Amino acid sequence: MSQTDFSTVFDARDEQTALWQAIERRRLERTGLDKDALMTELADLRAQLRWLEGCIPGAHDRDTAMRPAAHPFAIAGRGRVMASAGLSAIAGFYPLESEGSGRQFRWTGPFRDFAIDLAIDRTARWNGELHVLGSMHHDQITGMTLYADAEMIPLRIESDEEGYHAAFALPTLRAGDRARLTFSLPSVLRPCDLGMGGDERPLGLRFHALDMECG
Repeated sequence: MSQTDFSTVFDARDEQTALWQAIERRRLERTGLDKDALMTELADLRAQLRWLEGCIPGAHDRDTAMRPAAHPFAIAGRGRVMASAGLSAIAGFYPLESEGSGRQFRWTGPFRDFAIDLAIDRTARWNGELHVLGSMHHDQITGMTLYADAEMIPLRIESDEEGYHAAFALPTLRAGDRARLTFSLPSVLRPCDLGMGGDERPLGLRFHALDMECG
């Protein structure tokens, strides 16, 4: 029987702990010192940590474990990142699912944040639109925020019969060929807590696609 390399496991746990400490500090700064908000944050972080601890045995591949995707999605001019693309669990996405109509989506979760890495020319202006088929609660959509490489980007959110659409524009940079888009929700919710079946997963949005266009 092979022996477990506990030093690798503990190294991975240390890295995950450092990651969550950084996330916790950022979120506490965002919520201030309101007691109810802090308790909500704490419960959310505990749920996420329980899920993340289940990933630690495979977290020794540190070259990819801490990034939303093994490779950023390369877009030249115009492109779309579909739910069927290689969106990872560590980036805040669950496995691919389909509606009865055949439209594919991924629930976001168990994190409140989900991220997509792009390989794009940052010296050009880019317009984007996130397409969402629905969410656990309307407030998750209306309260969503976007950060591009830690800079908050305004969102314009609209809805129609297809779902919700969140449009945004990325500012130009003097140089650069990468962008990390991090969408942050006010909460994740478990269907089982809302009397909506036995699904215990913390869920956010039903991600369908991300459109990006240069110009």
